[in-house]
Order: sequence, then structure tokens, then C-alpha cells
Amino acid sequence: VTIRGVAGATIIDGGGTQERGILLDGADYIIVENFEIRNVKQEGVKVGKRADGDAASNDTVRNCKIHDVGLDASVAALEIGPSASNITVDACVIDGDVYGIRASGAASTPVTGLTLTNNFVYSASQYALHLKECDVAQVVHNSFTGQSVRDGGEGTTPTEFTNNIFANFSSGSTAWSFWATANNVYPNSNYNVFFTGKADKKAIKWKNEPQRTLAEWQTLSGK
Repeated sequence: VTIRGVAGATIIDGGGTQERGILLDGADYIIVENFEIRNVKQEGVKVGKRADGDAASNDTVRNCKIHDVGLDASVAALEIGPSASNITVDACVIDGDVYGIRASGAASTPVTGLTLTNNFVYSASQYALHLKECDVAQVVHNSFTGQSVRDGGEGTTPTEFTNNIFANFSSGSTAWSFWATANNVYPNSNYNVFFTGKADKKAIKWKNEPQRTLAEWQTLSGK
């Protein structure tokens, strides 16, 4: 099933009273594209589980603009919940007041088969990207700008980060652009750019040890 708007013209405006823009809990094989979503109390898009435990799978969110969401809660602009599988987010522009994109599984219910491509995520006060307990995740050709980009808690297969820009212009104490806090499987990184706007801050925090240079990171990561 494809739910398609007209790019630049189809707007879901919650008026500050609607809970969410689009809810895909338990939905399978749904494509949502060409929507602007704004002024909702919680997530702009939520992909997760129904009350009976049935989780979403094989869904795609494409070419959407999500902003001014989470008016009443500290949530993600786009949330992917436990046990969701084979979810793709492509070519979206996301302004997350707290989190931009968050995929948050658990040890027994990881998010699996996540693909994030060609997205621009900015102005997130907490994390532009937060991945926790994600298996077989591909993060390719995205730009994440805002507070710390964090890959916290892997599943059993490392996340692949390729051709992304991670930039943090904050002058605060957590100004690193990429923070890997997993304590079992650490992500793979190839052809990415890491930038921090604070001169005395290292751009990457890996195994809770800040790293300034590629050589330092390679030594610690063993990659």
C-alpha cells in the first residue's frame, strides 16, 4: 500500500492538538511519501508495535518533511520502536526538537534491518540520531546536524555508517559529533565526515574515550 502526497503541497498539520502525524504501529509493507508533517503533540511518524505485540515490518517513509513536533513530549520526530524490521527512511528532512531519528529496541526485541539513506536531520537538542539495540542497520549518505550523534547500544551485528556527515556546532560539554557507547558490538565507519564546533573538543567519543584523530580512533577501535 502506498500513501502518497503531492511533494511540497500535502500537509498534515496537527494544530497542536493531534497526537501524531502518521502512526504505523503493526503496519506491514506500507510506503508513505511526499508529506509535510507539523504541529503534533508527539512523534511526527511512529513505526512500532500494536498493543497485541505485532510489530511493523517492511515499511518505507520517503521524501517527507517533519518539523515542529513533540509539542507535549520529549520524543523523536521519527520513532522506530522495538521489534520493527526492515524499515527504510529515505530522503527526508527532519527537524527534531529533542531527537531527530530514533530507533530504540531492546535486547530481546531489537530493531532489525533498518536503512537510513539520503536524509537531512538537524536542530535536535538531544541527539540527531539515536540507535539502540539495532541489528543489521545501514546508515548511508545522510547529514546529521545538531547535538551529539549517538550510536548507543548495538545488537549482535554492527551498524554500517558510510558516506555521512556528522556535525555538531554546540559549544557545550557534549560537543562531539559521534558517540559510540555500545559495550558489545561497535559500528563500522567508512568515508564519513565528523565535525565539532568546539575547538577544544574531540569530534568522536568511542568506548567513552574522546578521539581527535583518525589514528587515535583506529587504535582504540581496532578497525
